[in-house]
Amino acid sequence: QADLDRLTSGGAPNTLSDHKLAVTVAALGCRKAVPDAFTGPTAGYLPLATTTGHLFAFARTNEAGPQVLTLVTRLPVELARLGGWDSHTVTLPDGCWRDVMTGAEYPGGSTIIADIVTDLPVALLRRVDP
Repeated sequence: QADLDRLTSGGAPNTLSDHKLAVTVAALGCRKAVPDAFTGPTAGYLPLATTTGHLFAFARTNEAGPQVLTLVTRLPVELARLGGWDSHTVTLPDGCWRDVMTGAEYPGGSTIIADIVTDLPVALLRRVDP
């Protein structure tokens, strides 16, 4: 509880457990903010195109389209052996997307993965209302 309180009060993650907790809190925040993209008759799943097999990327959708994007590194040891993300891309849906962990924003379209997946091996992006 103390770690959760510290992280939700703006404290930085210090350990691997802290990072995992911070990602979980962010994901639950997205689920709370856009519940119909996760459950119910309009909830959907949309895989995102990538130029590498080392990224698992998908959108959670509702009747208005993609709402939350999840990007997860796959096989990180092999990825590192191959030299990292290099110029590999992911295609983000149209719109503006904010990383709920870092606050960075990205436009829709083809985006260099290394520009998004930086400090953590995952990214969680939420649609920014126009």
